[in-house]
Amino acid sequence: MTPGQIRDDVCRAGWMFGVGALDAFFCDAYADLLAKTLQAKEREPAVDLPRRVLNVKIPVAATIRDGASQGWKWRMAARGLIEDETVLSLKEVRGLFNQFCGEGHKLSESDTIADWMQHSDSKARIFGVTPDAFRRLGGDARNSAIEAGRKRLEARFEMIIQRRHDCIHNCDRPRIAIDRTQIDNFDYLRKVLSDIEFLSARVTQTLRSEFDGYLSRIGFSGATRRHVGA
Repeated sequence: MTPGQIRDDVCRAGWMFGVGALDAFFCDAYADLLAKTLQAKEREPAVDLPRRVLNVKIPVAATIRDGASQGWKWRMAARGLIEDETVLSLKEVRGLFNQFCGEGHKLSESDTIADWMQHSDSKARIFGVTPDAFRRLGGDARNSAIEAGRKRLEARFEMIIQRRHDCIHNCDRPRIAIDRTQIDNFDYLRKVLSDIEFLSARVTQTLRSEFDGYLSRIGFSGATRRHVGA
């Protein structure tokens, strides 16, 4: 192999590993929130869980594992539920996590997108505008920037995830000839991995701020919420 071919393959591997790590992160995050919800229910059986949680099919083997602590038992049960799934679209991400967020703070809603656009790590390539430029906007211009930023975010990660699929499923040959755009450049790869890190960090931040409120709305006490680490 030539040095250029090796570079291209290293870039592709880095891209695929980055998207794979994002998928694993979303699966682990969902398992964690579901496990904490089930653990809270075990502490307070009288609390009624939402139908969305009641309809989850937990693997029996995970719930009767010998020697496991209660928290670990439910985490393994939730992990067993999700470990064979993939979460490789923002639509799937919202489908899993919006149930844990309050009204106005769901992952696709304007307030959440606006918070992400103002974050110091936000980039124009993700939302189409820099954080400083966005903060200077007001009124209709601000609302238009949020809607455009939401669409830009979707398109950015659709491209990142689709390129991973192209690499894995057809050797990066979406149209017969090998696609050499972008991915043979280490600087561009670093930007892709930075954007993946940005998305995972922002989702984590949002869920951490919303999950305690989710358990509170269901009816769990403060003591139980603190016990499960909400």
